[in-house]
Amino acid sequence: MDKSRASFNSEFIKSPEYLKDFFSRLAPSYKKFNRIASLFLDGYWRDRVVSFARTGMSVLDLCTGTGDLAFKIARKIGWGGKVVGIDFSPEMLTLAKEKKEKLSLDSRIDFRLSRAEDLPFESESFDLVVSAFAMRNVRANLEKVLKEIFRVLKPGGQTAILEFSRPKFLILKLLHFLYLKTVIPLDEKIVFGSKWSSDYLTESVLHFFSPKDFCHKLSQAGFSKVRYIPLNFGIVVIHRARKCI
Repeated sequence: MDKSRASFNSEFIKSPEYLKDFFSRLAPSYKKFNRIASLFLDGYWRDRVVSFARTGMSVLDLCTGTGDLAFKIARKIGWGGKVVGIDFSPEMLTLAKEKKEKLSLDSRIDFRLSRAEDLPFESESFDLVVSAFAMRNVRANLEKVLKEIFRVLKPGGQTAILEFSRPKFLILKLLHFLYLKTVIPLDEKIVFGSKWSSDYLTESVLHFFSPKDFCHKLSQAGFSKVRYIPLNFGIVVIHRARKCI
């Protein structure tokens, strides 16, 4: 494990209360910010996660936000499947439910208010558990969250976790660092307002676990066949793991 990075990131761990308020304030412009900050690649990244879903599956979208990933998966799994999206921000869920009313997906998707470390579902309830850019935000309770994902998965079920990372190559790593430190704060001020002053989003990316270290966390939670798939030169990765019992 990368001990220097793992110990340093503890400075940037935020409490659930802080994050609940933080993302509630972001909610109205969250989707717009994601599009701009990702250079419109976030849709493609989510599509890669959706590719692991199959017709008729029961799927849990952890920290669903405004539901973008959940809606994509609901279309993929068909009428015989079911998606549940959970989030701890009422404001995010309100927007997700408003979107659902405009779509013909009512029988396939449900949104619930819940914390990721204490899921309100019976064990072995889902074929697939997914999340998009959520693990950094549950860092304070990461071990509990991963164990909860493992618990609610059916035997043979899998998880697909999309998360930001950092490129390996030196030049790309430098460019990525400069982008996070300069462009992202500018995007935040433009989208969320000139008074925006939080550096949490940038710092949470820079000081999260490396992909190998996060895979180690998944293994500790009980998962097998753990691996990660780099996308766009390692800017983001998809962590995949299976519950083999």
